[in-house]
Amino acid sequence: LETLRSDVNAFKIHTLNQALQLTGPEAEKFWPVYRQYEKELGTVADRKVALIREFSGRCLNGTLYDKAANTLAKQWLRNVQDRLSLWKKYQKKIAKAVSPARAAQFLQVEHQMALFMDLNIAAEMPALRAVIKTGKP
Repeated sequence: LETLRSDVNAFKIHTLNQALQLTGPEAEKFWPVYRQYEKELGTVADRKVALIREFSGRCLNGTLYDKAANTLAKQWLRNVQDRLSLWKKYQKKIAKAVSPARAAQFLQVEHQMALFMDLNIAAEMPALRAVIKTGKP
């Protein structure tokens, strides 16, 4: 997981460099803010990984009952909201530190990267129709 995260971060940095093409003074302001963002995003990502593991585990062992499914759904939505809140927070920080245009570019790249990662995760998830359990254990 750490290797994958490192590879993804390296790819994101490369992509941000290509997309933003920051000037020297912009880069001096942008990258410290971005590093703090990545640290906070890592916490959100860790919770997402834990949710995926729990969901997958319950699917595999046949314990995705209604109560657990409801709890996992609420936690998943909270995690999505946390990522959105983080984007809002750092859009403001980057807009203030560098410029609103650079903040918009940052959001565009982050959103595209998130979509890419989410699609890859979704492709690996068990099919719901095969694992849904209703009622109580």
